[in-house]
Amino acid sequence: MSFPDIRREQFLLRFDQLDASDCAGADHLFEEFAPGNTIAGQHFPFERFEWYREHLKLLFERSPKKYGEIHKGTPFFFLAWLAFDFRDYEKALTYLDAAISEDTRIDPQGWSTRPGGRFLHLDADPNHVGRRTIAMLRERIVEELGRFKGATGVKLTLPEFLQRFPAQLLATPESRTIASAFYVFILEVDERTEELAMRSVAGGSTGPALSLLFRGGVLFESLLKRLYPGHRTLGAILRDRSFQGDFPGAYQTSARSLADILANATDNSIETAFSTTARLRNTTGHNLIWDDVFDIPNALTRLVNQQFNALLYVIERKFK
Repeated sequence: MSFPDIRREQFLLRFDQLDASDCAGADHLFEEFAPGNTIAGQHFPFERFEWYREHLKLLFERSPKKYGEIHKGTPFFFLAWLAFDFRDYEKALTYLDAAISEDTRIDPQGWSTRPGGRFLHLDADPNHVGRRTIAMLRERIVEELGRFKGATGVKLTLPEFLQRFPAQLLATPESRTIASAFYVFILEVDERTEELAMRSVAGGSTGPALSLLFRGGVLFESLLKRLYPGHRTLGAILRDRSFQGDFPGAYQTSARSLADILANATDNSIETAFSTTARLRNTTGHNLIWDDVFDIPNALTRLVNQQFNALLYVIERKFK
């Protein structure tokens, strides 16, 4: 399916006539000409995504200055939502951040009530345009919180998680990115697990799985750098007096192999979760060629669960 450009010149003419300071007018431009997205279910999300991307490019080529001035929260939000639909979660994160930045630029006080901000909150409003994607994310997080409670005995409900985590990370673009990255990480886990399950019996690239584990480690490090500022490395944070006061323990940060890390990920303690996550962050961050442990049943799941344990231990203990 494609979206014909028979109205391209009309679209550009309306852009030419648009007052760059007219936020509602910019929103209306995309409401009138753009394909939007389907609420009931996915319907040609990539083609819709490409329409937005190509038409934003047209506007930029028409007038870079005016493109920078007009409000682009609406097209960026749809780009994010559509990227979620065709499961390119890195693009989804990029455009969700872009949509929120646009909304913050034109509405510093009320941006969180717009679709991007409410998406970051995982707002359960049945009238939210992206409600089916929000519902999917909420369900996946509930599953992870249930696994965490069963494994560790630590209870963290979805309302508590939302109030403690994304709600407290909205002050700056940098901290908002941590919340967005958590959502992307939890969805990419399912993608990488499915890919490994379907790969050839002769093996295959471990790059995507290693990138996922690295991303989980960086997410953990970013969260700790926000809580314990002033350190350049994860190892320095784990030795910090304040951190040790909150989470006393002797944490490991390096490993000779993935098999070594996997072999030591044997319980659900804080020390194991933090050590496993730190070792994965430093190991996968320096090389994409490591021993292939992913033929071992549930190896990726076991490692990722330790990363989720580390993140959720920090959220439960430090976000009140």
